[in-house]
Amino acid sequence: CRGIHPSVLPRSSDPVCSYCSREIRDCPKIIIEHLNIHCHEYCFRCGICHKAMGDLLDKIFIHRDIVHCDKCYEKLF
Repeated sequence: CRGIHPSVLPRSSDPVCSYCSREIRDCPKIIIEHLNIHCHEYCFRCGICHKAMGDLLDKIFIHRDIVHCDKCYEKLF
């Protein structure tokens, strides 16, 4: 999946990654419908510090429609 050339146009049935703008085919993906995020698992990141979070081992917070890792969320309060 990582070898897809960015200039390849997506098929209408394949979503486009919100982070890298490449087509998501048969790769593991993360979808957060509320925020209209569709992405490859390896592209999913904190919206503040850009920490990779695709392994889903860390807590994920959404504040003001931005994905936060636990450390960035704690800094808010």
